[in-house]
Amino acid sequence: MKINVVYDFLGLDDIPNSLNFSSIIGKLGNIDIDARNNEVRNFSDDFVIRTTDVIDTCKQFLNYIPISKIDSNNEYIGNSDDVYLYPVKVSQLFEDSFALNSSNTTTLLDNLSLKCKELITKKNFYIFIEYIWEGYFTSHYFHYLYFELTCSKIPFDKVIFCSNTKNIKQMHQDFLEKNKFIKKSMIVSHFNACMLGKLKDLQRKDLHHNNSFTDISILDNISYRKYKTLSLNKRLREHRLFLLALLADDGYIEDNNISFDLDLSLFRDFDSLILHNIENKEQLTDFSLIKKLKTGYTKLYKIYKKTIDYDNIDLVEGIGYETKKIYEESYFSLVTETLFFNKSEFVSEKSFKPIVHFHPFVIVGSPYTLQYLKEYGFKTFSDVWDESYDTELDSNKRFIKVWNLSKSLIEKSHDEWVEIYNKIKPILIHNRNVIENFSKNDTTETLIMRNLKNLILDENSSKDNKLF
Repeated sequence: MKINVVYDFLGLDDIPNSLNFSSIIGKLGNIDIDARNNEVRNFSDDFVIRTTDVIDTCKQFLNYIPISKIDSNNEYIGNSDDVYLYPVKVSQLFEDSFALNSSNTTTLLDNLSLKCKELITKKNFYIFIEYIWEGYFTSHYFHYLYFELTCSKIPFDKVIFCSNTKNIKQMHQDFLEKNKFIKKSMIVSHFNACMLGKLKDLQRKDLHHNNSFTDISILDNISYRKYKTLSLNKRLREHRLFLLALLADDGYIEDNNISFDLDLSLFRDFDSLILHNIENKEQLTDFSLIKKLKTGYTKLYKIYKKTIDYDNIDLVEGIGYETKKIYEESYFSLVTETLFFNKSEFVSEKSFKPIVHFHPFVIVGSPYTLQYLKEYGFKTFSDVWDESYDTELDSNKRFIKVWNLSKSLIEKSHDEWVEIYNKIKPILIHNRNVIENFSKNDTTETLIMRNLKNLILDENSSKDNKLF
């Protein structure tokens, strides 16, 4: 089975499908172009230069694997046993592309070309909707997806929805159970673009923001390190604020390598945040921690900001910005993942950062994150410390477990950490080897192609839906 990617525009550079040209008309000058009218052109160098920034930010992951690219006027589409994918990309957040905020009135599907809607009736033709960088997802997003597909008269079973949410298939099944009127449904899949992005970092190393990566020689002689833990924090979501408050209350902020800036807090009123969590039983409600959180936040507020390697934390992105020194001068990473108190589960590039630096880690994130890493071949540290937090579904209990573990690791002596490193050195080397093997283009491309074909051939499969 051959997989073809169908574009409305093929030229010197591929213009992503369903691009809203009204947002870039100023860059295009007087060029008369509209994807929905399906004008196929071979663009000039000047046109490509003027649209490079738009094109680059809209690239689909399908561009990174060896798949045949054809234009949507190809008369053979649907006339063979080949598969044809028409990729469209959710730009930035889901809300932005599906008009869920006041600044946007058109959806991603409103910008589909007329040719695409004509081809949807063809055999083996699918619209491939990609939402693979952000991990947050909620069931009402499915409502919007199905509603917009209905409005656009697109059959549900001719759509493949690809998400970075690791439990997207279960969320979709739960949605379908509650909405039994949906007879034929979308095909949903999972793709960890964040992991792939960190692999690309490792491949390019010094080409992106002066990346530097720890060398394996750091494990030859584990000597005294300045800090016990490293914890990088950007947007201060509730679980990060709670963790930072507990660290501050116990006096662990100053003596550890922990970055944060309260100007980046998503919650301005800490007391109201705590009250909200008490009222919401799915979130942190342990009353024994309430006083500790409040006193800790007061101490945290006095510090307000702590910089590690980049002063402007708000400018730091998930890709690039790797600094080996901060890993070499600390014993373990306390990874504060993007999501914690959420039904959607997400493993971002944050969980792969310590792996590429031969660093052990504790992850403050979704349940089964460690299990997820093991599915890719990585190993964790259950033989050395308690990792039962990973299988704890109760967010309140999971937070307390991961906090108690983090505290115990911070309180270990330097001699104890040297002993731990002697035990986990094979694991650290193994994990770095796993990610480097994925860094090889042929390994990644072969895996993606195989999984993509399996997904399409067996739409109703109960098997794993991971593309990568």
